[in-house]
Amino acid sequence: MVKQRLLVGLMAVVLGLMVTGAAFAVGPPAERPGTKGKAAVCKMLDTLIEHKQNAGNRLEKVAARIQARIDSGDLTDAQEARAVKHLALVQALIVKLDKRVDRLQAAVQTHCA
Repeated sequence: MVKQRLLVGLMAVVLGLMVTGAAFAVGPPAERPGTKGKAAVCKMLDTLIEHKQNAGNRLEKVAARIQARIDSGDLTDAQEARAVKHLALVQALIVKLDKRVDRLQAAVQTHCA
């Protein structure tokens, strides 16, 4: 069993080296369609902004649920302390995402306007 594993591992390494050698022999990769040009960069930035905004919206919903649980008064002291800690973490993530969205929007205005 150990010999089989050793043999399989050795074969994987050899195949990996062969594939890498073949890739280098071919030369540099050709330019991929869609990765060049200003329009592609602008589209990518818009997509990133949309994803970050969606993530921020989901985190705001989570923060609202945590705050509702804290406000309900049904939690023990230990649970409430953990909930407050998690709420602070979620709010920090929201602030971080907002800053990223602002930077991305500035990049869109700079490069795509």
